[in-house]
Amino acid sequence: MRSVAPWLLLVLCICLVWGCAHRTVLTKEEVPSPQDDPNDAEKCESEYGASMPQEPEVRGKPEEVPVREKALNIDQEEETRSIYTVIEELESCYRTRDYEKWLNLLTSNYRRHFNNRAMLQTEGWDAENIREFFELLVQTRRKSDIADLEISRVEFVSDNKAYVYVVLNGEEFPTPQHTFIRINDSWMKGLSHEGE
Repeated sequence: MRSVAPWLLLVLCICLVWGCAHRTVLTKEEVPSPQDDPNDAEKCESEYGASMPQEPEVRGKPEEVPVREKALNIDQEEETRSIYTVIEELESCYRTRDYEKWLNLLTSNYRRHFNNRAMLQTEGWDAENIREFFELLVQTRRKSDIADLEISRVEFVSDNKAYVYVVLNGEEFPTPQHTFIRINDSWMKGLSHEGE
């Protein structure tokens, strides 16, 4: 896995750069509407999303459209490698049942959130506290024979926050599997609403 990781990271970075460089922007006139053909409503939603963003209409070549990205002051390749390392450590904790090490890879907000009995039950977890939550994660992986999920991409939201997307059944899962928060130059597994 370690010898494949640098190549996988390189391929992911190339795909990300290529994808951003070849992005197609559609105007409202180019997007099919479910009202045009009621039978195509599901196809329209699956291809273009349930709703279009309410932004000013853009005309012209896609290259002329300014990309609204927040400038990052980090080395994304290096930080991606750091996040991959933390993911490997998390997976190792599940395999070896190393609860103490696992706790040290989590933000304090994450630990607090999953140590709240009411929150765990609201989210459908049959656990009373974070230790039982950890045991459920270990058991679920063993019962379902879950191996490490293939990482699709790392999306940096800011210098101190990143989302990790994974591949499930050959396709990218639509929501991030992991959120990582950088605290004192170390990446930790956090909650999606942290670091905003």
